[in-house]
Amino acid sequence: MSDTEAGLREEAERRAQARMGVRVHAFVYVLVNGGLLALDYLTDRQFDWAWWPMLGWGIGLVAHFVSVSYALSGAHDRGGGARAGVTAPATAQGLTRFAIGRTLAPWRP
Repeated sequence: MSDTEAGLREEAERRAQARMGVRVHAFVYVLVNGGLLALDYLTDRQFDWAWWPMLGWGIGLVAHFVSVSYALSGAHDRGGGARAGVTAPATAQGLTRFAIGRTLAPWRP
């Protein structure tokens, strides 16, 4: 296997792992918040508190999905930085590249 093929394989594994991370996050969100809704329904009905954790966690889930989608789309590789003259780590594209591209190692069972 050549270096190019190995690099492509690593990139494919990294992308698959990033997508799987979003899927697992969404599954856990549904599972846990379903339990919270059931608990809320079975206890005091004067105040529906389960919606607040759903809202906060939902914002985090959407942010996770958007960051992975943006990183996998390749938009950060095409330039597109909103601020000229600002170093990459200070921009959203630099943070996304660092968070998704640098720290995500292929998972092996």
